[in-house]
Amino acid sequence: MGVFRDLTGVRVGRLVSLRVAGKSDSGGYKWLCQCDCGNSTVVQSTHLIQKAIQSCGCWMREVGRKMRTKHGKRFSPEYNSYRAAKARCTNPNADNYPRYGGIGVKFLFKSFEEFYKTVGRKPEPKRLYSLDRWPDSSGNYQPGNVRWATLHQQRHNRRKKHVLG
Repeated sequence: MGVFRDLTGVRVGRLVSLRVAGKSDSGGYKWLCQCDCGNSTVVQSTHLIQKAIQSCGCWMREVGRKMRTKHGKRFSPEYNSYRAAKARCTNPNADNYPRYGGIGVKFLFKSFEEFYKTVGRKPEPKRLYSLDRWPDSSGNYQPGNVRWATLHQQRHNRRKKHVLG
C-alpha cells in the first residue's frame, strides 16, 4: 500500500489533478483530472507521478488524425482524378494502362500536394471536367502539361492518329 501524496492542482501534460477519486485495486490512489480539451478522466497517482499519462486520450487522437491526413482531400474529386491518372500510367493492371503507361506516358508528380498546387480545384463542380495533358497531348502528366478540361476541350486535344497506307 502506497503513501498518500497530495497531487491536487498538479499539472502533468494536458491534465490537472482536481481531487482524489478513490483507491485502485493495488491500493494506490486514483485522481480525477481535468484535461485541457475539457474532458475529465480518472488516473492512478503512479501514472501521474511517472508522467505515463498526460491527457485524457485526446492527444493520441490528434496525433493519429495528423498521421492519417496529409492534405485533407482524400475524398475530393481532385484526389480521385490524381489517383486515376497515376494508376493509368503506373499500374499495368489498370484498365487503360495500355493507352497510357503502356505506350510510355509517365506520371511525374511527386505528390498529391504538388499536383494540386499545379492544377488546383476543378473549375465548376456541376460541369464535367477531367485531366487533360496540354499543351502536349502526347507528353507526360507533369507540371506545366496538365489542366482541367471540358469534354469539348478534350476532343480538340487528342493525339494525332497516323494512318498507314
